[in-house]
Amino acid sequence: MKRWKLQNKLAVSVALIIVCVSLACTFLISWWHNRLLSASALQGMAATAQNTVRRISPFVYSQSWANVLITLSNDFANREDLLYCRVTDPLGRVLLSVPRQEMESREPFYMDTSVDPHRVRLDRTFQILASKFPQRLIVQEARLDRSVVHQQHLRGRAGEKILDVRADVIHGDTVLGHLRMGFSRRLVLEATRQSRRALLILAGCLLFTVLAGIFFVVHREVRPLQRMTQKLKDVLPGGPETMEDGVRSLDLSSVRATTREVDDLKEAFVYMQKSLVESYRRLEAQQEKLQEEVKERTAELVRINQALQEEVKERTRSQQALKESEERFRYLLTTIPMVAVRGYGPEGTIHYWNKSCQEIYGYTAEEVIGSNVWQVLNPAEDTPPERSHPVPASMHSLRPEEPREKTFVRKDGTPVDVFSSTIVRQTPDGPPEIFSFDIDLTPIRRMEDELEKAKKLEAIGHLAAGLAHDFNNLLTVILGNINMARLWLPPTSPESERLMAAEKASVQAKELTQKLITFSEGGVPRKVETSIQNLIEDAASLALAGSNVRCESRAEDGLNSVRVDPDQLRHALYHVLKNGREAMPQGGTVQVEARVLAVGDDEWAPLEKAGLTAEKVVRIQVRDSGQGVPPAVVDKIFDPYFSTKPRGADKGQGLGLTIVHSIIRRHGGVVLVESTQGLGTTVSLYLPLSDPGM
Repeated sequence: MKRWKLQNKLAVSVALIIVCVSLACTFLISWWHNRLLSASALQGMAATAQNTVRRISPFVYSQSWANVLITLSNDFANREDLLYCRVTDPLGRVLLSVPRQEMESREPFYMDTSVDPHRVRLDRTFQILASKFPQRLIVQEARLDRSVVHQQHLRGRAGEKILDVRADVIHGDTVLGHLRMGFSRRLVLEATRQSRRALLILAGCLLFTVLAGIFFVVHREVRPLQRMTQKLKDVLPGGPETMEDGVRSLDLSSVRATTREVDDLKEAFVYMQKSLVESYRRLEAQQEKLQEEVKERTAELVRINQALQEEVKERTRSQQALKESEERFRYLLTTIPMVAVRGYGPEGTIHYWNKSCQEIYGYTAEEVIGSNVWQVLNPAEDTPPERSHPVPASMHSLRPEEPREKTFVRKDGTPVDVFSSTIVRQTPDGPPEIFSFDIDLTPIRRMEDELEKAKKLEAIGHLAAGLAHDFNNLLTVILGNINMARLWLPPTSPESERLMAAEKASVQAKELTQKLITFSEGGVPRKVETSIQNLIEDAASLALAGSNVRCESRAEDGLNSVRVDPDQLRHALYHVLKNGREAMPQGGTVQVEARVLAVGDDEWAPLEKAGLTAEKVVRIQVRDSGQGVPPAVVDKIFDPYFSTKPRGADKGQGLGLTIVHSIIRRHGGVVLVESTQGLGTTVSLYLPLSDPGM
């Protein structure tokens, strides 16, 4: 920040002080003068009112209103600041007014109706001066509600503040009425403004004169200091003065001192110059010596610096390569999919646990680091004595184990089969490190089971297709002959009833063949936009018709337009609801709920275990309150021709849930069953959403 010069700072400081003092004095003088003017004006108004009352009292007493009017008119004409004169009776009713106004109004036209007539409202100055008036003289501040014009000359404007002087008209000791006279404050204010303007002009002239004198005196006293400062600048490096033994000379002979302080400052500068010359000579000799030493040391440092730079570059390249290799290896071990890598010491203390370990075993790295690996995984094939050892016997000899299948226990207590191999890494300064690589066999076993089931279904499908078509042809002939025979028999005959039973059994057999054809043919679903709620209601009306089982369904908003094959999905829902009805022979309620699930939801975990790769699915959940299914039977309910009911004409044939499984798989979804004996069964159908925006 640029600093002010001493001359300017002194001048401005003194000027500010004088300006403040001048303004304060001007304000006080103006205030006192205004007070005197206001007092003089107010005394004149009071004198006018008292003189007028004294002159009109005899006329009012004798009711000589013409003389009263003449007296008031003369006063109104003689004073330019007089706005009105009005005589009222003791009750305030107007008797006479100048200038003449509407006499019908009994209220004073000039008064603001919001002003309390018994309260004096004056400014501070008038309050002080009004205290000197007689008790029978009242002064109050008011506003005109209309303009006052006299001989085409505007005396008062509407809304203008005025002084209303009220004096009692007395004859003897009797109050005959009141005289109210309104005076304008414009003349007083105009005189005050002119006086203030004159004072300001006078104060400005005096202030300008004083400031000019201050600047002149300050400039005269500071000038020697400025010249000395300029001389000092000249002797600095780059200045124009001559050299004396390597030091610039300081000539102050041309500087004339105006005060004793400036003279002392000159002598101090001269003494300082002599000291600087001596110091400069000593420093110059030392500088030459140091320059020689610096040259020698600099050359040596340059050689050392070059060698260090080459070494630093080489180490930097090596460290960068090592860092990249370490990061690459760490990233590979951490993110490698489907391979759980766990590292531990000879005593089994875990020090490394990658992401796949967390996915397979359920433990996070923070939970297991520092724990014993065999206490965490708890190998299912270990015998109790073997579990007491921290590591297997093969690890005590620090030899790698042969790759083999093992069964460990997850965090949730469920067993998991893995294919495990182990390596041992010898460290130069510490104990060896052991690394195990585990591959989860669950997806492989699941794929094998699915492949075996698909082969089984394919074989059964081919066999069922041929049998169903041939059997369907035979049933067509049988049903035709039964219908022909019934035409020749009376409806009530025993033979007709037997034929009716045979026809019913043939129709059920035909329905069975149709299921076999549907199961064997399969086919790609023909997906169209369909309302899930409508499909549920259609399937429920067919499956629960004629029973004492009712259906409660609820579909989430946004499931009115889902791309599925409506015929196949309705067929699948029909079989699921039919199984729920048969599970409750005494009646009950089947609850159906449809909603959308996305990756990350709390209920998404079973779908990951089932191998579903979609990011968003529709879940249709059918829940009954029957007796439930034993755990040993749950895994078999989707097998063809498996049924827990006795076979017969009125029972199932074990194809319903097989068809459901086939339809949902063709849609790319899965079917999950949860059952608790005594509480009921829940069948969940998961269908991938083809529209990611749903």
